[in-house]
Amino acid sequence: MKLGSGLEHALAVLLDALGSDALGLEYYRALQEILDCEASPTSHGHSFGDLPIMVSVALQGDKQKAIPVSNAWRLLLIAAKLLDDVEDREETDQSSVTINTATSLIFAAQLVLSHLTGQGDCTLAWQIGQSLQRAMLRASAGQHSDLRTSLSTIPFLEPDEWEQVAFAKSGEPFGWG
Repeated sequence: MKLGSGLEHALAVLLDALGSDALGLEYYRALQEILDCEASPTSHGHSFGDLPIMVSVALQGDKQKAIPVSNAWRLLLIAAKLLDDVEDREETDQSSVTINTATSLIFAAQLVLSHLTGQGDCTLAWQIGQSLQRAMLRASAGQHSDLRTSLSTIPFLEPDEWEQVAFAKSGEPFGWG
């Protein structure tokens, strides 16, 4: 693995959860491969998934406490991208595998985020988890609206409607990060 993705903690959590039997290791490697492809940093050396850590550092917070939050966010962003590729019919050859992988990343994000409770502040961990779930549900609502529009007989939105859909799909998760 490249490990430039900053997801080392998430991968350790995944390996622990999946176990070391043949089935668990095979699936771990498949998830690891997806994360290598999808989570690579930009030419500046940062990933969009670094945003929670950068915000924490900018606010003089503890970078280590932001790692589970950042990893959960990255996993959810990758899951959302994979699902969007299937929904937009950009992924056709292995769409069922892609859907399963995205679903696993959603569960993995929850597992990674749950590690915040071990850092001491259970109330804050719960609030962060709730906030993330709300943001992702809003993103799903935006995607739902976008998909329904693309299936309708009049496949366009008024500018105000388009702005609402775009904010829900992208702005909610970005705002959470």
